[in-house]
Amino acid sequence: MTQSLASLLGTTELFSGLSAADRSAIVDNATRRHIPRGALVGREGERAEVMYLVLQGRFEVLGTGVHPMAEIGPGEPIGVVAFFSGEPHAADVRAARDSEVLAFTRPVYDTIAQNVPSISRVMLKVLGRRLARTPASALPPVRRAARTIGVCMAGATPIPHTLLEMLLERLGAESKTAIVRHRDMPSGFDPSDGAALTAWLTGREKDNDQVVMVTGEGTPPWDRAILRQCDHLLLVGAMDEARYGPVPHGALEAYGLSQFGPHNVGLVIWRERGSSAIVNTSHFLEERAVHLHHHAALDRPEDVARIARFTAGKALGAVLGGGGTLGSAHKGALRALGETGAVFDMFGGTGIGACVALEMARGKAPAAIAADIEDMLVRSRALARSGTPLQSVYDHRHFEAALRKRHGNGLIEDLPLQAFLVSANLSTNAPVLHRDGPAWQGIRAATALPAVLPPWVTAAGEILVDGGMADNLPLGPMRALKAGPNIAIALSGQSDWRLAPRPEAGTTRRGLVLRRQKPEDFPPIAEVLARSMMVTRQPGRDGPDMGGDLVLYPPAAPGGSGMRGPEQEEAAYRSTMEAISAAGGIEGFLAGKRPVEPAVKGQGSKTSGQPPSA
Repeated sequence: MTQSLASLLGTTELFSGLSAADRSAIVDNATRRHIPRGALVGREGERAEVMYLVLQGRFEVLGTGVHPMAEIGPGEPIGVVAFFSGEPHAADVRAARDSEVLAFTRPVYDTIAQNVPSISRVMLKVLGRRLARTPASALPPVRRAARTIGVCMAGATPIPHTLLEMLLERLGAESKTAIVRHRDMPSGFDPSDGAALTAWLTGREKDNDQVVMVTGEGTPPWDRAILRQCDHLLLVGAMDEARYGPVPHGALEAYGLSQFGPHNVGLVIWRERGSSAIVNTSHFLEERAVHLHHHAALDRPEDVARIARFTAGKALGAVLGGGGTLGSAHKGALRALGETGAVFDMFGGTGIGACVALEMARGKAPAAIAADIEDMLVRSRALARSGTPLQSVYDHRHFEAALRKRHGNGLIEDLPLQAFLVSANLSTNAPVLHRDGPAWQGIRAATALPAVLPPWVTAAGEILVDGGMADNLPLGPMRALKAGPNIAIALSGQSDWRLAPRPEAGTTRRGLVLRRQKPEDFPPIAEVLARSMMVTRQPGRDGPDMGGDLVLYPPAAPGGSGMRGPEQEEAAYRSTMEAISAAGGIEGFLAGKRPVEPAVKGQGSKTSGQPPSA
C-alpha cells in the first residue's frame, strides 16, 4: 500500500520532483483518510490543526455566493496557508465527491520536514501559487467543465435509449470521454466500499478528459454510490410529464439533489418532435434548483450536440452589449459569423443587445430579427409617443403594448436556446439576470434607459433600469454560467460622431422651436445617454480582463448618428467578414481569439497585435 501511494504521489506535479525514498517517507508518516461527499475538512474561522493532501477526488472552497471560490484536486494540499501562517481558515472547504486524502498534523509534518527537507521547497511553491492567485479572486468566477458527470432520470419517465446513446456518442466526439455503466464494473464489486470505488474511477479519470456515469441500469446502491463520485448531476426528464403541473422527484433523483448544490446540477427536458412547442418548463424548475436547463427533441441531433458541447465545456456563447441605435451592428456581425459557420449555443445581452439575444435564442435569423425590430420601432412606432416629463421622454405604455404583441405569453425559460437578459437594480446597486419569466418583461427591464423610458418596478418594489448602467458588456455572467469560448460584440461607438459644422457651438430650445436648427442637427437624447454609458466602458482596454474571449468592435456607420439601421448592419457585416477572412476562416478566427479594434471614422476594422493564447 505504501509503495502504491508513493507512486501515486509521483504522478502529481508538486511531488514528481521528489525521490521515491522521500515520497515513501511522506506516506509512512501521514495518515490516509476517506472523506465522504459533503464533509467539511476546514471551517471558516477555525484554526488549521491539520493539513491535507488530496490523493483522489475533489474539494470545493466555499464563499458567500452560489458558486465555489475555487476547486482543489488530486496532488494539491488543503489548508496550507492557514496551516503555516497560524491564521484561521478563510473559508469552508467541502468534499465535492467521495475523496481520499493524506492528513498531516503539526507533529507529523515536523517529523517529515526533518527527514525530507525537500518538502519545504514543495510547500513554498504551493504558498507562492496561492498568494499569486489572490488578486484574481475579485474577478467574476469562471465556470469550468466538470470532470465526472452522473446521468440520472428526472421525474418518472425513463430516459429514451436513443437519446442516451446519442448523448454518449456526442460526448465522446467532443472530448476524450470514459463511459461508465453498471456492466463495466469488475465482477463482485461492492458499491459500499467507497475507497475502492474512488480508486477504480480515479484510473478512468486520469486517462480521460471526462468520465460520464450512467444510472438506472444497476441496483439502487450502485446508483447512489456512483453519484457520490460525480462533480455534476445531469438530470433528464420528459416534457410531457409537466403538462399537469410540477413534476415530482424520482427516488434516485431526490437522493442526487440532496448531494449536489444547484451550481452543479443541469437539466435536459426532452420531447419527441422538434415541431412541438416548448411549454411548461417552469413545472420542472419549480421543483428543482438547477444551474442550466436545455431543451432537446429526439428528431433533432443538433440539440443533443449542443448539450454535449455544454457538458464538455465547449459551448460557444454570444454576449451582446448595449448601445441603443447602434444595435443593428449586432445583427450584421452575427450574420457574418453565422454565414461562415459559427454555431452559438447561448446568448446574453443588455439594452438593445438583450432584444437581439432573446430573438437569437428563439431561433430567428439575424435578417428576420432586423425586420421584426424595424416593424416594431418604425412601422408600429413603439417609441413615438411622448411620455410624462417627470418620468421619461417616451410613453412606456405604448412600448409595453408593442412588446406584449411581439412576445405574447412567451417565457424566457421556454426558449429553444439558453438566454439571459441583464438589467440594473437601482434598489440594490447590482445587475439582475433575467433567465425566466415573461420575455416581454425581461426586455422591458433590460432596455429601460434612464430618462428615455421609466424604470421597470418589480412586484417587490425594486427599481430596474437598462443593464448598461451596471455592465454594458456582460461577459462575467456568461463566464459564470458556462464553460467554453465566448464572442462579445461591443457597440463601442468609437467612430467619429459629429454633426454638420455650424458657426456657433451648442444649441438653444428657441433655435429648435423656430426651426433655425433642425432636430437632426442636434444629438437625440436617447443616443446621448446610450453613448455616455460607453465612454467609460471599453472592454478589453480599461474594463475587466477579457481573458481568452473574443471581443468584436464593429464600426459605426460612416457619417451618421447610428439611426440608419441598414447602413449600420452592413458596416458591421463587412468588418466581421474581413476579420474572419484575415484569420483564414471561422475556425482560425475562433482559435486565434483575435481582438478586433474599433474602426477609425467608420473605415472598416483592423486586428491589432498577435492573438493571445486561448
